[in-house]
Amino acid sequence: MGATAALQTIGKLGQTPLVEVLATMLAQRATGSIVFREPSGRKSALYLYLGTVAKAHTPALVLELPHPGEVVCQHVEWAAELVGTTLFGYYPDVDVLPDVSPAPTNPLALIWRCSQRSVHPTRLARYLERLGDRRLAFHPHARLDLFALGWDDLALLEPLRRAPSSATALVAGHGGDVPRLQRLIYVLVLCRHLDVGDGREPYGVTGQSLMMPAPSRSAPADPDDTVFREVTPPPRASTPRPPRKESGLAHRAMHQIRSGAPTQPAIVVGSSPPTSRESADESLARAEILAKRGEFERALELAERSRDGRFDFAARHAFVAYLRVRCGRLGAAQIDRAIEDCHRAVRELPDAPELRYYRGWVLKAVGCEVDAMRDFADVVRQDPKNIDAARELHLYRRRCERERTSNSGLVGMLKRSLSPKPAPARRTSSRVPRR
Repeated sequence: MGATAALQTIGKLGQTPLVEVLATMLAQRATGSIVFREPSGRKSALYLYLGTVAKAHTPALVLELPHPGEVVCQHVEWAAELVGTTLFGYYPDVDVLPDVSPAPTNPLALIWRCSQRSVHPTRLARYLERLGDRRLAFHPHARLDLFALGWDDLALLEPLRRAPSSATALVAGHGGDVPRLQRLIYVLVLCRHLDVGDGREPYGVTGQSLMMPAPSRSAPADPDDTVFREVTPPPRASTPRPPRKESGLAHRAMHQIRSGAPTQPAIVVGSSPPTSRESADESLARAEILAKRGEFERALELAERSRDGRFDFAARHAFVAYLRVRCGRLGAAQIDRAIEDCHRAVRELPDAPELRYYRGWVLKAVGCEVDAMRDFADVVRQDPKNIDAARELHLYRRRCERERTSNSGLVGMLKRSLSPKPAPARRTSSRVPRR
């Protein structure tokens, strides 16, 4: 069957940004291919399974990454920048990339990442104008953890988590990163996690990201199709890459228990903790998998249940502190304990980069950003393929460059003279010395 016969939808990314196309495909749980054609004639393609992007091919140069799903995300982010007269066509139940291996991705996190590139501020403003003064509230089944939001993003949404409000009031009452807040409202409303009154179920909460793509029929290019021709898949590696060796907290816990190493007494958090070593480690292993997928709420629930006093050690507490930060649940009374747990975990296992990564997030959350970046830099040195830590360093450098630019000259001098003196950051070395 030719590609023309299978073509169902055609449009332009200038009128419909890729983030809205992906949200529509996720809502319809669509399986098929999206093919893009730039004005220059270059073509790209995405293959979706049940609304989740599983394969991608673009002319973009993507560096070697440890996770195939991250490679797919990099291609999709590049495709999100295709605007103007770029055409797109959707082919249901057709796989135009049969030679590319599928990879599981998180659809909601991918939509949020695409919103940073594919939505022009003018279109974003028009979208928010349509909301007007309508009441916005989080849907009862909203899952913010599936969007993989950062601590800064959760802080922007804190007023809305306390009480329902309108988009106009939220933007008017916020003096920080207004464009980012507008994009958050746009994406959350688009995916129905922010309810505007219809009460329909939000997108992406039924576990599509956990499904592996099924094989789909491929379609050869039709000679009469002048817009969408065959998409050449990227060349496959001649030799398969060896699997990445990972230990994980559950493995470290089992090793420490079997070796007879002393463990720190722990406070049992949550109800009905596991009563056996096997069930505790199994819950922790599942929590680690969920955290890597961005499902921090579910990961926190499992990790807290795995904290049994007979088998626990400091790394478990550091992991739970990290999850609380990602979920926005680290209270003021828990800060000192969380920092101490992270310091102790790093001292006990100095060669575990994941523990320094957890401590970096905790320190960033309490305002010790310089110390946090030092931990992220150590993570990158120990594990050069850790994309998340490298991204945190990159974002920090960009923020520093923007601050230096905005604080230079006469305008910067006036801002400094009129701004109140900021409170000093929390000192992490007052209680437990860093290693």
